[in-house]
Amino acid sequence: MADPSLTIVLSIFSGNPDPVLALPQDAVDDLAGRLAGSVGQQAAAYVEPPGLGYRGFTVTNTGEVAGVPAVSSVYAGTITVADVAGEAQTWADTRQVEQLLLEQARALGFGQILDEATGGEPPSGRPTV
Repeated sequence: MADPSLTIVLSIFSGNPDPVLALPQDAVDDLAGRLAGSVGQQAAAYVEPPGLGYRGFTVTNTGEVAGVPAVSSVYAGTITVADVAGEAQTWADTRQVEQLLLEQARALGFGQILDEATGGEPPSGRPTV
């Protein structure tokens, strides 16, 4: 059963609404641990997602999971969050959050749309699946 404590949106310009991933509890727990372990560890340069195609994932902490930011944007090996002042902070994805989310998206049936959006090639800085 999916856990509603974290809402995960696959941001992908495809002409359709962005899909929401319903992850199983063990994947949600893994995701929460990876996010908490990456944010604040290693500063990184912000990577601007393209206007079309794969633009990463947005993770919203709807269940107030301890250690997980309210909203995280995961793209191209980086995680961007807002600090307490509302300023964007970008961190290196040291715990492979994006890799986990890509694997989960594929397991949930979004592999074809990912392949179509990326032309089968991962964008620079994004891990392969």
